[in-house]
Amino acid sequence: MTRWKAAIVLLMVATTACGADEERAHEVELAAAAAYEKGKTEATESLRKASEDAERAATAAAASQEQEAEQRAGAVRQEADDRIQKEKVALRRTPARFFEITETSFHDKGIVNSYRQLLQATVLNKSHFAVTDVSGDVVWSMDDGTSIGSTTFALAGSLPAGETKVYRIGDGTLTAGTIQGAATKWKVRVTHVEIVE
Repeated sequence: MTRWKAAIVLLMVATTACGADEERAHEVELAAAAAYEKGKTEATESLRKASEDAERAATAAAASQEQEAEQRAGAVRQEADDRIQKEKVALRRTPARFFEITETSFHDKGIVNSYRQLLQATVLNKSHFAVTDVSGDVVWSMDDGTSIGSTTFALAGSLPAGETKVYRIGDGTLTAGTIQGAATKWKVRVTHVEIVE
């Protein structure tokens, strides 16, 4: 009987040890599952934060690029405005350089004495602005370059930017003064314009 008792005690100890190992294995399994879930949650949270950070960085980069583009566009606009203003100032101060005058003709109005008068001029507006109230002078000279004087002229109407028009005394688009003398050469130049705003 002692042998049986010893076997039963041994069986009880073994069962208890097995039960303890199973319980320990179950605890380890639960701990592993909890660690997996915790790691999965942390990874998901980390991925969400990284995605938010990337989105914020992309938004900031886009805003920075947009701001830089606006600054560049503003600088280009300012430069264009400055060029426009400079050309307007130059056009008002020295209009002659913005006009090409060709195909001019004159008439000798005198019977006893010679009188010169500009009859026609073809005028090209090389500026970027339409102009009106165009006027200037005609400098008359002899073959040897001796100046005998000058007369004034005025053009009727407006002359758009980049366009050419023919102005004539006969149709009223040109008015011009006369000068006494037998001038053989003349130079026509614009001295005044008003810019059409």
